[in-house]
Amino acid sequence: MTLRIAIFGAGRIGCWIAGPLAAQGHDVTLIGREPTGREIAEHGLTVLDADEVIAATRNLRYDVGPESLASADLVLVTTKSGGLAAAAADITRLARDDTVLVTLQNGIGVAAAFAPLVPRQKVLGGIVGFNVVHAGGGRWSKSSKGMIHCEKHPLLRDFGWHLVEDLRPIEWGKLLLNLNNPINALSGQPLKQQLEQIGYRRILATAMDEALAVAKGAGVRPAKLGPTAPALLSAGLRAPDWLFNPVLLPRQKISDTARLSMSDDYDTGKPTEIAELNGKVVVLGRQFGIETPVNAALVKLIEAGGGNHFDARTMLRLVGL
Repeated sequence: MTLRIAIFGAGRIGCWIAGPLAAQGHDVTLIGREPTGREIAEHGLTVLDADEVIAATRNLRYDVGPESLASADLVLVTTKSGGLAAAAADITRLARDDTVLVTLQNGIGVAAAFAPLVPRQKVLGGIVGFNVVHAGGGRWSKSSKGMIHCEKHPLLRDFGWHLVEDLRPIEWGKLLLNLNNPINALSGQPLKQQLEQIGYRRILATAMDEALAVAKGAGVRPAKLGPTAPALLSAGLRAPDWLFNPVLLPRQKISDTARLSMSDDYDTGKPTEIAELNGKVVVLGRQFGIETPVNAALVKLIEAGGGNHFDARTMLRLVGL
């Protein structure tokens, strides 16, 4: 079945998702800002998995305004979390009652929080389990392993996504990985280079230990989204460099240039998703009476702004390790 799909948010994730769906024959419209639209108009849209092209098109529709929401069977909301309220206002004004919505943001319980803002439509939660880099020239590349996970619905059955009844374990599994976002941003380094240093990994391991304790308090067992089970992640991160770098790190298949999305936002002074990531761990930790000092310290460092970068030794001291 051919669907009319509007992708609300033409950032890294939205552009990457558009390629395979258009290649499957769906009528896809990207909704985003003018610079990205000009780039796609000039170069077309090419989507890669590492260095392998998996979809390419020069006929993708791109709109700056949200008018295409009115004809969409399916809307994939791929804005940052801070853009959800504005997206909801446009959807409420334009979308049909029978349009299905999918939220694809990082964080816990995003779909449940979004649903009251769009009460006429069905809202599904989704998680993108990989990172994407914008390589320029209309090219967006998957820079780490993973897949797209979403709550089950008949419209999605042929997308090649992982469809589940309960998204919560996957949300928590992705949250554990996303706890590295502020560390990567504060390091000022590409992701692979940052992870090669045990000092940064110690901070991430401790942040994960805090989050696992909070997940237990919430009654959720995080899903395994990578090559390592969640319960073993922190132990692996604490492995010495001589073991981690040649043996464990290559299993993640991270490109040399990959950076996490918070890095760009932090460096340019844009709002970050820290409240939905490490901040969520802190808030839920208070709810369950679980201390989360490292996550709290990372939140404060990001919220202080200024684009400051720290070496591993300095950051260890700043988070109290």
